[in-house]
Amino acid sequence: MNQILCLNAGSSVRMAQNALSALFAAAPVEPVRQTPRLDADLLLCHVLETDRTHLLINFDRVLTEPEISVLKELAEKRLTGLPVAYLVGHKEFFGFDFIVTPDVLIPKPDTELLVEHALDFLQPRIRSKEFSAGNPLFFADICTGSGCIAISVLKSLNLDPAKNINCFATDISEAALAVARKNAESLAAGGINFLHGDLAAPLLPRYKGKLQAVLSNPPYVPRAVAESLLLDGRSEPMLALNGDDGTSTDGLALIRRLVPQAEELLAPGGIFLLETGEYNAADAAVLLEAAGFDHVEIAQDLAGMPRLVKGIKP
Repeated sequence: MNQILCLNAGSSVRMAQNALSALFAAAPVEPVRQTPRLDADLLLCHVLETDRTHLLINFDRVLTEPEISVLKELAEKRLTGLPVAYLVGHKEFFGFDFIVTPDVLIPKPDTELLVEHALDFLQPRIRSKEFSAGNPLFFADICTGSGCIAISVLKSLNLDPAKNINCFATDISEAALAVARKNAESLAAGGINFLHGDLAAPLLPRYKGKLQAVLSNPPYVPRAVAESLLLDGRSEPMLALNGDDGTSTDGLALIRRLVPQAEELLAPGGIFLLETGEYNAADAAVLLEAAGFDHVEIAQDLAGMPRLVKGIKP
């Protein structure tokens, strides 16, 4: 921490940027070394309550002793591997700013792929005026976590939640649902029904055959892999990562239960969009086909890895 400790009340924004960047670039934890300057800027923006443009313009702005003290505390936590999103309490996803805590996974850019495919499926139907007060759109986000999927889709559809949409978001974690509700409130995403329960169980049997879309980014990481990932100090909830339940070790235990639930919930012609991992996407696609889904496809993420499995209910 010497580079941080050498900062004092006379240090400038530029000095803090350089010191933090050097510190993170030399960190023993590999993820901390990946984006040292970006992380330095984000922590400074958080402490100074500003944005990166103002950092650039006001690089000679002098930091106060309290600001330096907070920066030291945040830098110490970052060096343990704790993600910047948890340190500053928010993360951008699909153009929206989401509250995040260690009770939820941090929204990842790869998950935006799921939102894009949901909109590609739903927006043409909205333009055709298929949905109305008498025939509302029903869709669900299973294992909602921070609510980033449901909220991003709902906000992007530009329909009246009071008349044209019935949106459901489920999670087995009450703490995660509390975060999702805060995000819905802060982003003015009205009309989402947050339901506590295991996978799609809160929706069955009441909404059997009624949904036009079932979206989900469930726990799909094999437990051994999840345990290895968490060694870097990221502190994301094991509950939201671990796809095993003692019956298998491939990360698909929860997905095996979710696939038939999604098929049961969907109306004919409805879509199931499922995020999964490169290690089990092909097997997840087989599960969809076995459950009777048509047009089963696998879409690749930003790194070119299989990530999204989708299927249509006949």
